[in-house]
Amino acid sequence: MPENIQELRNALLDAAHRLAARGLVPGTTGNVSLRIPGTDRFLITPTGIPYDVLHASDMVEVNLQGAVVEGNRKPSSETPLHTRIYHNHPWAGAVVHTHSMFATTFAVLNEAIPAVHYVIAGMGTDIPVAQYATYGSEDLAVNAAELISPEQRAILLQNHGVITVGGHLEEALHHAETVEYLAELYYRSRSIGSPNILPEEEIRRVAEKFKTYGQR
Repeated sequence: MPENIQELRNALLDAAHRLAARGLVPGTTGNVSLRIPGTDRFLITPTGIPYDVLHASDMVEVNLQGAVVEGNRKPSSETPLHTRIYHNHPWAGAVVHTHSMFATTFAVLNEAIPAVHYVIAGMGTDIPVAQYATYGSEDLAVNAAELISPEQRAILLQNHGVITVGGHLEEALHHAETVEYLAELYYRSRSIGSPNILPEEEIRRVAEKFKTYGQR
């Protein structure tokens, strides 16, 4: 196996703590998972345990059929959603689900978050809304997975929250933070005026520039 399973458990715990520290997963809401490289399994946070008392040993190993392979805890109630995304999208290495305030506000309004800032280019030309279905259901999993693609790495869940997907855990976390930034920016700009929306061709231009952004 390319990476030590304990290192992956620790990374997932760090991710859960990071989401909680940024206020993206109030209470016991939300969940995060990462694919175990070279396998048909992934690690996911457990259901119903506050983030501040989580331990690396609480992370649950699940296969792509949704069955628990290893772990003493029940996996997240949204395990079907993660399972469906990994099954449908082999490129996906990590999935983050939040109930962040501003993004979820637009999910409740059933409104996509448009390109109010060019940083959206790393996730798509907008952040669309997946049709509502009961949490933890296969219908919700299908609705979410159908909207996700290599070009669409963040979506809203109607009257529910946010899903972001990355090739690796850091990318999925970054997208979750960026979605909330965009949502708050859109909310605040709408409260005092009519925000300018960048055209799709500009977002696609920025997406190309992002491919060479940062240190190699």
